[in-house]
Amino acid sequence: MNEHIPNKIRDGLTTLVENLDTTCGSGLVSVVLYDGLVKNTQIKETDTIKVMLVMDNIDTGVLDQLAQVFSSFSLKEQLQPLVLSEADLRSSTDVFPIKFLDMQQDHEILHGKDILKDLAIEREHLQLRCEQEIKNLMLRLRKSYLMGLDQKGALPRIMLRSYFTLIRALDVMAELKTNKSYRREDEILSAAEELGLEVDVLRRIRAIRDDQPIKDLDEQKKVFNQLMIFLRKAAVMVDGI
Repeated sequence: MNEHIPNKIRDGLTTLVENLDTTCGSGLVSVVLYDGLVKNTQIKETDTIKVMLVMDNIDTGVLDQLAQVFSSFSLKEQLQPLVLSEADLRSSTDVFPIKFLDMQQDHEILHGKDILKDLAIEREHLQLRCEQEIKNLMLRLRKSYLMGLDQKGALPRIMLRSYFTLIRALDVMAELKTNKSYRREDEILSAAEELGLEVDVLRRIRAIRDDQPIKDLDEQKKVFNQLMIFLRKAAVMVDGI
């Protein structure tokens, strides 16, 4: 398990897996930890806990068993479980290719077998979904700007949320263009920069997360506009892959 995970979360996960195993028995195929708790080096005790539970079968009886375990989990407010069967997983890679590629590249098996290791994810599905995510983000940004401009601090929050979505899409785009895998944010940003994208705006947005706020509204609008320009260029690039 990631050495940077706080003991409170680490101990909670150990107890959670033990209770799942006891309650579900052989019906529990795999428990997979993914996303921030696997990737990040700076983790807070209050961070989201994302786990994928792969079950042999899923019906209301199984869901009742899982609900019983989750209800007694000490960190249940932080828990985001994803419950699938193996058949669900293998038939969903065309619909959620980026999500499952991200999980495949960075995950930890807490129980059972590694069902992600040999999961087939098609390049064409990745390219299409990557383009969809970037263009959807363009549309959401415009809508959020219109609806949130009169709210104090709205623009930095909108840009920061967009940053995390965009990083995942850029990771896939860079991998499709270079046939190399990238893991960390700095690696992804550097790869995007080498492809010809101007990533300074993303580094400035990331700095908001690192307690370097953009206080002036005119400056916020300037960075927001740079982000929209970046997205248009990224959309053109991924369309040409």
